This record gives sequence, C-alpha cells and structure tokens, in this order.
Amino acid sequence: MKIPLFVCLLLLAIPDYAQTIAGKPLAYYMNERKIPLFVKEVYAGKKQPSDDEQTMGMLDSLVTNNVLTRPFYFVTITKTLRKADGAYAEALGITAKDFVLRYPRFFVSYFNMKSNSMQQDFKQWSGLIAGELLIENENAAVATGEKYGRLLNNNCNKCTASQRRKLTAFSQSIISDMKRLSKL
Repeated sequence: MKIPLFVCLLLLAIPDYAQTIAGKPLAYYMNERKIPLFVKEVYAGKKQPSDDEQTMGMLDSLVTNNVLTRPFYFVTITKTLRKADGAYAEALGITAKDFVLRYPRFFVSYFNMKSNSMQQDFKQWSGLIAGELLIENENAAVATGEKYGRLLNNNCNKCTASQRRKLTAFSQSIISDMKRLSKL
C-alpha cells in the first residue's frame, strides 16, 4: 500500500510518529481515508480547532460507533484540551461528558499508564467535565458529580476492578474540580 506524500510529510513533522494508538501504528490512522486531513493536521499540531464545521465534525466523530477510528479522534482531541477556548471549549465540554459516559471502559483503559503527561490529560478531562456539569446544575455541584460517577460505573459493565477504581478516582476528581470551580 502506497502512503500519499502529504501523509509522509505529516508523519515526519510529528515527533511521536512511532507511537501506537489502540495497538495500531500512527501511520495506520494517518493513512486512513475515513479520517479527514483536517483532523490529521490537528493531531500534528499544524491546525488548531475552532468553532467551524470541520472542528464540530471532529467532535462528532469522537462519539462515533466506528471503533477503528475512534481512538485516533480521542487522542487528537485530548491533545487539544489545554488550548481549548471559546465556542470550541463549550462544544468540547458537552462532547467530553457524553463520550466518557458512552465509553467509560475505553476512557479508563487509555489512562491506565502512569506517565506525567497522561495524568495531566486525565486531570484536563476531569476539569472539562466538571465545568460542563457545573453549567448544567450549579446549585447541586456535589450531587451532580456523584450522579455522573454512578452513571459512569453503571455504564461500565465489563470493567475490571482496576478500571472501576480508575473510574472512581475520575469521579472523585470531577467532584473535587466542581467544588473548586464553584468557589470561583
């Protein structure tokens, strides 16, 4: 299979081009025709998400049923969390909350690694969802966070004990973030 020139150039520009995502090499996703060039460029840091159609399509694809491309969208969107603002941040919060509820097992499996960057990303997801939950119900922050945590556990039927502990830690982080944010 020939890899198009633009994909080769993108791969060369990415410091972690040897990375694997969900057991597949990064080149697999960069060569996948179902993933738009825009998303690949966001992954590579060549484009920034905004509130345009391409970005909203990228967020929609995060909650897709396509198990082959979803991991790439997840990693790409995770890379954008620290710089999210404006309309993109709003849409991102809604999508993140829904994504983790739909795919809690995938979510905690990704964050099983102990690296500092993984822990920072885990915390970013927690803060993002905490903010979204606060927008939905500012007057009952703790109760809302606890309810979300119960829903996560209920939706993770096939989770291992380790994954459930990670979900519990995530839920506790959300509640902590909600308490902190509600004091601002």
